Amino acid sequence: MKVSEEVLRLPERDAPISESLAGDLIVMYAFDLPGRFAFVAQRHCEEFGLDAGDLRALSVRNLRTRRRKPQVIHTDACLMFTSDGDLEASPLLIDIVWKPLARRSLVT
Repeated sequence: MKVSEEVLRLPERDAPISESLAGDLIVMYAFDLPGRFAFVAQRHCEEFGLDAGDLRALSVRNLRTRRRKPQVIHTDACLMFTSDGDLEASPLLIDIVWKPLARRSLVT
């Protein structure tokens, strides 16, 4: 196996939790710690008494209440969310974001 093809394998309870969003996009959950992010693993869910299936709803609630509302920059070809310099893709998890985009024929 070439070095570029090596894969880091973690025990399942230590591997970051991820789920499919759309196409090749995946969602990974993280703790927003001072100065860094730490991915959420199954062991964290066990430690805090959370079900991994509830992470999306918890994350959306946290985004709505703890993060400043993102700015939306429109161009003819695309649009972009900007926020505090990180988590720019996070609004994609919020259903209400998609409705106005669909009305403008930006998303089908």
